[in-house]
Formats: sequence, structure tokens, C-alpha cells
Amino acid sequence: MPEIPELKPCPFCGGTDLRQGIDETWVRCQCGAEGSGASDGSKQRGRDRWNTRAAPKVKPLEWEPVIDCEDEFCITPVAQYSIKVYEDGLELEAISALETEWIDFSSKDAAKAAAQEDYESRILSALDL
Repeated sequence: MPEIPELKPCPFCGGTDLRQGIDETWVRCQCGAEGSGASDGSKQRGRDRWNTRAAPKVKPLEWEPVIDCEDEFCITPVAQYSIKVYEDGLELEAISALETEWIDFSSKDAAKAAAQEDYESRILSALDL
């Protein structure tokens, strides 16, 4: 009998608190992500399907320059981001339907990375996993 592979962590949340169904063909994570069962009732095939699923990928933000200055902005369906350059540093502004937040950064790369992380978090939180 072939060896049954161990389950890989959840491709959505990274969790390892995984459950297999009574028939052991499907896998479910505590975050709600679920792998479809194997039609032939095979425990191994159910685990293989879980272990080969790809995590969702969020597109990178596309930054636009502001005319006549060093500022940049990005408008998305879930938030608007802008990097404002001052003589003494940078500020990232994130505006969503519920809040506006300003955070100081020492570089544009750091501000863009924080904006991308915030954007991905907002997108992934809206998915029904």
C-alpha cells in the first residue's frame, strides 16, 4: 500500500490545524478553507489535492507619480494610498471607506511595502476561504 503524504499547511492562512472528513477524502482548515474530496474515495488523492493547491495571489499595487513633485499615489477598489514626500521624511496615507491612516517611513520602498501588505490583507479578508 502506498504511503499517505502528510498534509501541508493551509495555502491561505498557513495554519496547521487541519481536519479530514469522515470519509477522509476532503480536508478543512480552521480558517474555513476546504479542499475538495476525491471522487474515488481515496484518502491519498484527497491529501494530494490539498497539498497541490496554490494560495491566492494579490496583484502588486501600481503607483502613479504626482505631477510636479516626488509624491506617488495608487487607487484600488478597497483603499487609496498616497506617499507624500517632505523635506524631513515620507508619509504613507491609506484611505478606506472606514478610516484614514498616516504612517511615517524613511524610504519609499518601505512605504510601498507597507501599502502592499495592507492591500493584500484587505483583499484576502474579503475572500470566503
